[in-house]
Amino acid sequence: MDNQQRRFMIQNGAILRRVAPDIKHGYKEKDLLRSFEESQAFINHETMRLESSYKKMKSINLLDEIFVAIDYPKAYIAKSYQIESLYSRANLIVVGTAQWQDKNGEIGRSDIVRGSINAFKYANTIAQDAPTKTIRKEIDRIHGIDLLTPESQITKITDQLSAKTDAIELSFFQVSSLSKLITRLNKILSLTVPLKENDVVKIGQAIYIILNLEQRKINELKKTNFIQTISLRRLKQFNPLRSMTVATARDIEEPKQCPNKLSFQSPTKTLPIVGMIDGGVYKRNNDFLQYVSEHFEVDSSPSNIAREHGTSVASVLMYGELPNNNQTVTPELAVESIRALPSKTDKFMLDLLDLDNILKNAIPKMAQIKIWNISIGPRGPVLDDHIGSLTAILDKLAYKFDVLFVIAVGNTGMEQGLSKRIQIPADSVNNFAITAYTKRRGKHLTADYASIGPGREGGKMKPDIIEHGGNGDNDVILTFSSTPWFLNKQLGTSFAAPLIARLLAKLLWYFPELDILALRATVTQYLALNFKSSRNIYDDAKGEISTDPQKVMEATANEFRIKYSGEMTTGTEVLIDVPIPTKLANKSLEFTWTTAVKTDVDASRPDAYTKFGIEDTFYSDADKYDFYNADTHKRKRAKINEEDKIQFLLEHGFVQSQQPVAHNKAYLTTPFESDSKDEAAKRRQLKWDTVKSQRIISRVSSLNRPFIKLHAISRDSSHNRVSYCVVLSVRAKNDMGLYQRTLNQYPQLIPLTQRVNSGRV
Repeated sequence: MDNQQRRFMIQNGAILRRVAPDIKHGYKEKDLLRSFEESQAFINHETMRLESSYKKMKSINLLDEIFVAIDYPKAYIAKSYQIESLYSRANLIVVGTAQWQDKNGEIGRSDIVRGSINAFKYANTIAQDAPTKTIRKEIDRIHGIDLLTPESQITKITDQLSAKTDAIELSFFQVSSLSKLITRLNKILSLTVPLKENDVVKIGQAIYIILNLEQRKINELKKTNFIQTISLRRLKQFNPLRSMTVATARDIEEPKQCPNKLSFQSPTKTLPIVGMIDGGVYKRNNDFLQYVSEHFEVDSSPSNIAREHGTSVASVLMYGELPNNNQTVTPELAVESIRALPSKTDKFMLDLLDLDNILKNAIPKMAQIKIWNISIGPRGPVLDDHIGSLTAILDKLAYKFDVLFVIAVGNTGMEQGLSKRIQIPADSVNNFAITAYTKRRGKHLTADYASIGPGREGGKMKPDIIEHGGNGDNDVILTFSSTPWFLNKQLGTSFAAPLIARLLAKLLWYFPELDILALRATVTQYLALNFKSSRNIYDDAKGEISTDPQKVMEATANEFRIKYSGEMTTGTEVLIDVPIPTKLANKSLEFTWTTAVKTDVDASRPDAYTKFGIEDTFYSDADKYDFYNADTHKRKRAKINEEDKIQFLLEHGFVQSQQPVAHNKAYLTTPFESDSKDEAAKRRQLKWDTVKSQRIISRVSSLNRPFIKLHAISRDSSHNRVSYCVVLSVRAKNDMGLYQRTLNQYPQLIPLTQRVNSGRV
């Protein structure tokens, strides 16, 4: 079927975009939680308590400035209640945010504030004087003031610590002097090899240091004031490979093998390139792997087990799953490999500092390679109050260079408790996390070993996609090995991820008009169209995806699919019209759409990690409005052409809303309990997620110039340009000509075109 016959997604929906009319947003003053005098007394008491805690601290555990958590209750967690005037007058700096939970389970938030003890005392003086109305309001929002220490975090992980050395990742808030921080850590820890500034990973304002420490020395950090979080990375069971091969200091299991009966045929054209970050590739005297290049690698010599893993991953990227017979195979993709394993100190260990440094060096130099597979990572689950350095690095690189990392979620699904959760960096919000299924009795079942969701703020619905990962002798993924005479029998999320990465690379090759943001939206839309409400995303991902690139991009006969891409400034709104052809045979239509946003991230704010977001709202009737009477609290609805009805309502004290009646949000999620419409509920309902899907069904009779409103939001009051992509599908159950009739009625709409295939992809 050629381009003219295929029902490919419509690419230029942006021509249906229009500027939203100006809306005057009303603001109702919130009732104060305390009287003004009570707030003053509370601030004075909390400051005295802070000063007492400060005096009890040893000087070695403090820097020149202290870090303090200033808590907001649930009623004040929206950004509009941010304390600014008090901080500014007292010369206090917000260097991070966090969440906290009260005794009733209500979620509040905290500002992490840096300043001298005298600055905090001066803030109390200002509060007692309360020179402005703004400051009177701000002190009502303060629910607590506490000097920070990581004592509770270290206490929680004490039982997990071995008697020997453990790997920990320390993160720090923005400090005024990095050299003083390093000096203080060296003094506290008495390290054999002192820390230097080049041992530090800096990501935006966040600072990371990875250390191997004995339990005794970890406990020395309990009373420090300058650590943001401490995260345990156990060496004893450290497996950087996301295969089911175990790699520890004493337990090494090579993959099983079988004879290679395949023969090689060279491709007839230049191959598209996909990137791989792994343990390197054996390619000497191996024709099957001759289309692998490796220009960047860590300084340490390769390890056999890591390179065998990388060789298998590269094989999957190039060929997919191999047959076990006498066929001839041709690579569909070339691979650019970055060897990130092993570390200088342990041939079975991933060095996060090395990996961070090599990625920040290599990816910008190879930004033309848009898809990167990463089937390695530190052993450790995603934590809600900690952003791993590798997660932040991948999100920053994806945002800055328009690349996409395809990440294996890990294989800890058979462990207990939190350890089952997806492994860092699968919580990356600008990238895809891949889990694995096994084939059993003709069914695809989520593999028992696969790590499970959820993700974190900004990307809660993780994993994204599920793909074949195998599960034993009768269900394995065959790959080329370090020798051309044998194939590896592999299983694990390590080998599910490259199956997705190769599909995405082929999609970009077949459809060069797609960019990375549109690719994320399009793939997620495919999953949304096949999503069932009973699906548990945390266990099973959002779904499987076709291995045929054309099918991913093609609408069904009773559907038209349209892409809207563009940029908008945070704080503004745009409206995108939904084209509906006339003479519909069905009584109802199904609307499914996916919204993706490109966002920078802030690793110092785990509860506010994504900087930008898009709120998307569906309006089925552009002429239907609410009318509200504030005295009687009654609400009526009317269309703008019902002039007599509207006149009656206006004469009886009703006021017309500024926008038409909106449809309730209908995000496709793992179901939450019923939520209210406060800020905490909005966050649970994907307000800040970088990619999200909705589905509604509307009667045709209720449709009148339907549209979707997009509202670009930021965590602060800044005005930034934000890139977005919306992919919308409209389906009519039995209308097999919907796609063509839509194009006939809207001739300005243009479908995507497929690259002419002059050889194998």
